Amino acid sequence: PFKEDEWTLLRRLVKNYAMPVTHLNNFINLSEGGPLYFVEQNLLRFPQPMNPSGVYGSAIHKALEEMVMYSKYHARQKLTLEYVLSIFAKELSRGRLPIIEREKQYDRGVKVVTRLFEMTKGMFLTNDKVEVDMKHEGVHIGEAHIIGKLDFLREADDSYEVIDFKTGKGFSSWDEAKTDVDKIKLHKYRQQLIVYKLLLENSTSYNKLPVSKLSLWFVEEEKPTELVLDVNDIEVERTKKLIEAVYKKIVNLDLVLDLSKYGETYKGLLEFENDLIEGVI
Repeated sequence: PFKEDEWTLLRRLVKNYAMPVTHLNNFINLSEGGPLYFVEQNLLRFPQPMNPSGVYGSAIHKALEEMVMYSKYHARQKLTLEYVLSIFAKELSRGRLPIIEREKQYDRGVKVVTRLFEMTKGMFLTNDKVEVDMKHEGVHIGEAHIIGKLDFLREADDSYEVIDFKTGKGFSSWDEAKTDVDKIKLHKYRQQLIVYKLLLENSTSYNKLPVSKLSLWFVEEEKPTELVLDVNDIEVERTKKLIEAVYKKIVNLDLVLDLSKYGETYKGLLEFENDLIEGVI
């Protein structure tokens, strides 16, 4: 599917490649095209139309970041709702959405930011961290070099707690999904949190303490829902094997795969992952 000059570019792009969890999830996202979708989105980075949900999500994350970090840099000033809303609005405007769409997302976000501002008063601690970049931590799972950014990290009781903030539909249980779309979404959420655990425990800066809690926080719910992942060693080992298998495919440019037998279902995705791990595809 690629021309010779594109293969040349791909060879250059995978030299010294490091894989974030979004690349892993895009590679296995068969409903969008799997490996070829990953190439377009994450290697060649084809221009994409503006995504209102993505712009909105980034603006919400920026507002939350300010709520967590403000007291560290402005110890003598009180954080106000007006200030947080201005941060949200500024970040939203950077997405350069059409005016009508921007106003729609702003109205949506004002309610969420206002509710979060009231609910999180006194919740955040001075040593809490946001947007923790693991790019230079030298984390390898076998031969696979992995990186990532953690939304929220707290050191508590000699261990780490990780929270990933999510906009959109919330879930109160890992088993509540009824449709393939929701099952796949929760599956990717699980893998995302497990990768964060691997990043911390294999890093140079954070490997002194264990990770005691991994959770998602669905911030748009009327009462923001926290979904905690109780992960077991078997699932962690499977994720490590999947990381190594996908990474190997990427750096070897083994990207043109026959996906016809899998389909776009949750069951098909699991079969694809298992075949990658077993090396039969």
